[in-house]
Amino acid sequence: MMHGMMISAATQIVVWVASATRHHFEAARLRRKERRMASALSALDDSTLKDLGLYRSEIPSIAQARAASLCEA
Repeated sequence: MMHGMMISAATQIVVWVASATRHHFEAARLRRKERRMASALSALDDSTLKDLGLYRSEIPSIAQARAASLCEA
């Protein structure tokens, strides 16, 4: 019975490590999307941002929210 418990514990550790690794890569992918979006919005001139109803100071929070919503979809 002890052997079966060790396999179960090892399986749980593998599952935990796989889950943590997946979470790490998903978080990195989200940060890349945020940076690309913030960069694209930052490249726009103030007039274009105004036409879109945005202020330059809002770019980081807009990029973060939009990237998160894209990852959920």
